[in-house]
Amino acid sequence: MRHRHPRTGPTFPLMFFTAALTAAASSGAGAIEARVIYRCKADGVTTLSDRPCVPGAEVYLPDDSRISSYEPSEAAGHPKPPAQQAKKKDRQKPAAAQASKRATECERVNGSLRDIGRKMRSGYSVREGERLREQKARLEKKRRAGHC
Repeated sequence: MRHRHPRTGPTFPLMFFTAALTAAASSGAGAIEARVIYRCKADGVTTLSDRPCVPGAEVYLPDDSRISSYEPSEAAGHPKPPAQQAKKKDRQKPAAAQASKRATECERVNGSLRDIGRKMRSGYSVREGERLREQKARLEKKRRAGHC
């Protein structure tokens, strides 16, 4: 059995033409006049035309009861649903908690850097100096990452 692409069968042009014609006629655009549509069948293919294709062409009246339209309301005047408002409040609480946590962490890092600076100024052994230098580098990296 030979399958046809859905858009090449005889029904697709008919459906497309009917939908377009009905939408144009129901849109109320005064430029469209009521015209007669003729439906002709030739060689098993249904054709719609504004002129009779064959002497026995029948007048076609589109069924506009199956076509629906949607008129969206203006969204600017509507408040957000309560669920969205609650989500926004939930996001604000953690943001304040995160800011407080970050400030505490920054204070701790800055205090540790001051302590390392004091130790380095007071004198230290080579081994102690290497350890302090590595610790200072880690803390400075942490301070930059935390935007302190």
